[in-house]
Amino acid sequence: MAALRELLLTAERTPQPLDDAILSFARSLLLYPPATNTSPPIPLSQDDASSLSHQFLAIHPQGELFLRVWPENHGAGSRYEKRDSFAIFLHVVTHLLQVQQQLDAAQAEAFALRVVREKMVQLEKLLSWSDKPWIEFRVLELMTAVTKVSTVTAREFVRVFNFQCPAFVKLATRRWKKSEEDGHDKTIEKHAPVQLRAVYVNLVLALTACPDKSVHRFAMKEGGVTASLFKSVDDDSIEMLTTLFTRLGKTVLHNDDVERKSKLVVYNGTCVHQVLALLHMEGDASVRDTALGVLNALFFEDSALYVVPQKQALRLFLSKTSAQSDEEAITSRVYAVSDSDACRDNWW
Repeated sequence: MAALRELLLTAERTPQPLDDAILSFARSLLLYPPATNTSPPIPLSQDDASSLSHQFLAIHPQGELFLRVWPENHGAGSRYEKRDSFAIFLHVVTHLLQVQQQLDAAQAEAFALRVVREKMVQLEKLLSWSDKPWIEFRVLELMTAVTKVSTVTAREFVRVFNFQCPAFVKLATRRWKKSEEDGHDKTIEKHAPVQLRAVYVNLVLALTACPDKSVHRFAMKEGGVTASLFKSVDDDSIEMLTTLFTRLGKTVLHNDDVERKSKLVVYNGTCVHQVLALLHMEGDASVRDTALGVLNALFFEDSALYVVPQKQALRLFLSKTSAQSDEEAITSRVYAVSDSDACRDNWW
């Protein structure tokens, strides 16, 4: 309760920076580790954190306080002296929105709509801060939470957000970041990097799976965000690949409610070429197994998306979607697959 009181009081003291109050509140919600310079540290339980969220939402059911003190500037003399506080702020807002969604769906929808209508310009600006990946991560995380509140909020997000802004377009080509290794001992793995690729995929999958038909059509359109997911799969971890192909398979490929022409837009030439590249990745065999499963569903199963002769399926497809030089390079690698009598049951 002390952290909530401090936040409420500091918010009213207009010139006073909010960095410490926001961080203290986030720690009390167990979103961040407790401070190490307090002696002794105050132990907090999950029940305490849950109670604190409920207390705040009882006072500001639509997150009014955070909408009022939303960070726009930083530096000496502003309410936020550190840019890193922006990431903490967004993390808290996302958490409170998700809690409110469980407590009161109507208030959560109003909360999310205010974020979309009043703060989207600021969120787009924060996406351009590429030197602060945690801020980008928290922006995308909040956007994903907003789209999941209801079909109304998802539709409003699609209407308001500028999907063509350079910062968002660039996200489609962001790659999975490998964990850094210690320079002296390659077996020691450092802290995992911020995975912008993962949170971007989650946002796009949320839009693709939205029950609202207009949102679903927007995501699935030619050159849309769903098709963009395959641009960087060759660097994805096995966990990311499994998530991506499983959820897209359920939402798109194996979904009888999705028209075939829409499926073809998503599972296009870029997709097939990227999946083929996964067959030749070294290391985890499960990556190749995942790729084979997708290719089977596209070309060789009874309900295959591409209806062409089995023995020539990949070669015919590639000849229509590739330049001659690309086709020769790729078909030379999959010749044994596409011309084998056993291609349906035993790829290799």
